Amino acid sequence: MKKDESDYTNPFTGDFINEEPVVFKGLTDAEIKITFLTALGVGAPFGVILALLIGLPELIIAFVLIFPIVVVFLLAGWMEKARRGKPPGYIQQKVTVFLIRNRMKSNDITCESYKWSLGRTQKK
Repeated sequence: MKKDESDYTNPFTGDFINEEPVVFKGLTDAEIKITFLTALGVGAPFGVILALLIGLPELIIAFVLIFPIVVVFLLAGWMEKARRGKPPGYIQQKVTVFLIRNRMKSNDITCESYKWSLGRTQKK
């Protein structure tokens, strides 16, 4: 008896297979790289200026190396709690909606505060 492939999979299998796995706490590999490089970009100039003002060049190493690691660790812990029990892409959607509502990003998704309907619901 020849079995169909649908006997072994469901329609959502592709979504789970293609989803990037969590590597460290709540962050995927790409998110760790973005977080680390952003923290490095923010911490390095601040660390260099602060170290030169204080007169301790050893602080440059602390801000260039340790600051991004601490930021990744803290953000990963927060993301782990925020994503627990949520569907994939939930946090990214919440951040996008926040940016759109505060006019920091152009509106490229459907972002309305009223319920979906058949055209009978008015925006209040």
